[in-house]
Amino acid sequence: MESNSADDSGDRSDLVEQDGGGRRKVSYFKKICLQAPACEKAWIFERVPGYELAGYDNRVTANVPSRLRCQEICLEADDLPCRSAEYVYATRTCRLSTETRRSQPAAYR
Repeated sequence: MESNSADDSGDRSDLVEQDGGGRRKVSYFKKICLQAPACEKAWIFERVPGYELAGYDNRVTANVPSRLRCQEICLEADDLPCRSAEYVYATRTCRLSTETRRSQPAAYR
């Protein structure tokens, strides 16, 4: 299920706004189901393609089949408070961290 305005005709122009410099800003939300315990927030993960939190990996797991499975691993982690997860498609690697882009902004690139 995709978050959109009341009109779900496929036109996504209502999601785009201009910032002060004329650049487009887009917010797109997609509802998915995970097979793991959830918390009480409106959403659990915020996905930002092309960025990483460099140098703060607390656990690295190889051969993870999908990004969704990586998110489930984060939610299921008992040995650390997983606050962020990164999935590397090329290597099928899941990286969990106790830090976030807000707690370590200089490492977020």
